Amino acid sequence: MTVAENIDNPIAELQGFTYCFHIKLQDSLDLYLTESDRYLSIDNVIFIPNSGVTLKEGGFNDSAQNYIILEGVFENEGVKQHYDLTQAMVKIYVCFANSCRHFVTYRCITYTKRDLDFTLRLEPNIDVYNQSLLQSFSKNCRANFGDLKCKIDKTVYSQIYNIKEMFGRTMVISNLDKENGYFNYGDAILTDGQADVQFYSKILSHSENLITLDKTIPDSMKHNKTVLLTVGCDKKFTTCCNKFNNAVNFRGEPLIPDDNFIKVI
Repeated sequence: MTVAENIDNPIAELQGFTYCFHIKLQDSLDLYLTESDRYLSIDNVIFIPNSGVTLKEGGFNDSAQNYIILEGVFENEGVKQHYDLTQAMVKIYVCFANSCRHFVTYRCITYTKRDLDFTLRLEPNIDVYNQSLLQSFSKNCRANFGDLKCKIDKTVYSQIYNIKEMFGRTMVISNLDKENGYFNYGDAILTDGQADVQFYSKILSHSENLITLDKTIPDSMKHNKTVLLTVGCDKKFTTCCNKFNNAVNFRGEPLIPDDNFIKVI
């Protein structure tokens, strides 16, 4: 069957509903993909079927914390392995019998790439559209750790430690004297000995004397004997109070109701 034959009145034949995805990469490449097993046409644009991309999960609330998780496998007719989807804009349509409607347009905040598949975390493009009303209320702090609203001096919470060993994304610290989790969400910096940053990574977790990073440590940096570790913040009110004694500068509303999440199966 040809593409033209397959898109002849396709929507009317849909059972239930399906999602279509218009993914615009930072290099301006446009991908038009659908979960459906048929070619679909929206505004005279053809969406490729069996793309390997599915909407896995969504969370929506009125605290500017909306998100959508897309999962996919690399396909020659869909997302190819060399594509970089970081910061891509994703317009999602919901197609029912006889109609397709725009659902949301979100930006890819996190692109997790594996050998055969990938995961996208999408969030509202609030900064671009200046949707300030969505940011008016939130349980989590809207300030960034160490900025003018937070007012914390990050240097007070930074310390140089000796490195015992480095492999992959892990550092073994020989003189780490903080409780588990203390450096979660923080920063790790390796320098060339002259204050020039050579390697920077966020800290994913801290357990005992192990620091796990979000980046692989390059071989060229494994001669370093010390690392500068800086504490991070999870933006929760209890952390602001107990860890930093900074409740007066907390930019959030911790007593508003818990988030409500929906899951798409």
